[in-house]
Amino acid sequence: MAPGGSGQNLKLYLIGGVAVAVIVIVAVLLLLYHPQPVIATPAATSYPTTIPTTTAAVFTVPTTTAPSPATTTALPGSGGVYSILANIANNQQIPTPANFQQMITLDPSQYASYANADLGNIRFFYGNTELYSWCESGCSNTSSSAVFWVKLPVPISAGSQIQLLLLFEPMKTNYDGVYAGEAPQLSPIYAQYDNGANIFNIYTNFAGTSLSSNWINTDQSDGNAAVAKIDNGLYYYSTPGNGGSLSYSTQINPQEYVFETYTEFTSQVGGTSGGWPEVLLGTTGTVSYSRVPSIEIAMGGCSTPNNIEFVSIGGPNIGNGGFGSLPASLNTYYVTSLYETPTAGYGAINYNPLGNTGGTTGCSYLGGPYFTPQNMTSMSYWAFDGAGLKSQWMRVRLIPPDGVMPSVSFTST
Repeated sequence: MAPGGSGQNLKLYLIGGVAVAVIVIVAVLLLLYHPQPVIATPAATSYPTTIPTTTAAVFTVPTTTAPSPATTTALPGSGGVYSILANIANNQQIPTPANFQQMITLDPSQYASYANADLGNIRFFYGNTELYSWCESGCSNTSSSAVFWVKLPVPISAGSQIQLLLLFEPMKTNYDGVYAGEAPQLSPIYAQYDNGANIFNIYTNFAGTSLSSNWINTDQSDGNAAVAKIDNGLYYYSTPGNGGSLSYSTQINPQEYVFETYTEFTSQVGGTSGGWPEVLLGTTGTVSYSRVPSIEIAMGGCSTPNNIEFVSIGGPNIGNGGFGSLPASLNTYYVTSLYETPTAGYGAINYNPLGNTGGTTGCSYLGGPYFTPQNMTSMSYWAFDGAGLKSQWMRVRLIPPDGVMPSVSFTST
């Protein structure tokens, strides 16, 4: 055995053992002070119950101001969105024409919790399609009777009905002047929200200060024509011994369309001389009394001051006549309506019938009454011998089936 061999090996063994022990201890200490990351087992998916506030949103959800009618629900007492159904029933034996203008009369005071002050948040839908609508009168949430005109997208068959959704949008919503609008004199700025041209076949609101080239002012007195002044409305007036007619350049078939205006009569002469302020459907020419044949709504005609007369002018050799009247006042606006059938002419004030040329009430003179309905005719204002009038709008709409407007009833959604 080499000297010192076994003892030396034992010594090396002991030193090696100590080294291994030291390494183990160091490893343990490293694990204690530098633990390995723990990968947790995935938990079930969950969503926060609150959304953190951020100073700059990356994504936003657009606000829906006109919910789909199919998903709209009533929220009584909440001051939020509310809706009702308008049932439009055609009880006549012929359908409504395409693009028919339907009158809808509503009591806004029943919905004052949902309607804003001027009813500008009311919209009409057919299915998911928003319809053109125009508030004519009573456009206030305190009114008991508001008149809307709505352009229907489909005809209503004879003896059937359709359903519209009447939607109250949030209170902050107002007329947009495109789909939802109001008569020109109702807006804070004249005609600001007037969309009548989107609803009616022909429409003008006399906005601004100049007369449209669509109007023709004709001398009817062999003297000076009446004066047509435009200042956010029409003022048409004459002087004694002078007068004329202001006619729209496009003629209409009065057996297909209703000619209507919103007019006040500012002065009257009365009597059978023709010195009345009036609106008329008839032929117009260049000499006095050439508006024949015609049907007219006149103030103070037939020697009856402060009455609005429905009059037919047939001409000296044909005959003239008055067929009905209603008490009226100067400087008060009225909706005037004129149309015809194959057998008679019809007139109305604020949708109240004045009569028809087949009747015998009212006054008659110069051998009348006689009248021949026409296929095409002019729409005119007339002022003669000191008479005058003002008008805010003129329109043409389709005649309802058999002259009867389809009925309207409301039900809950």
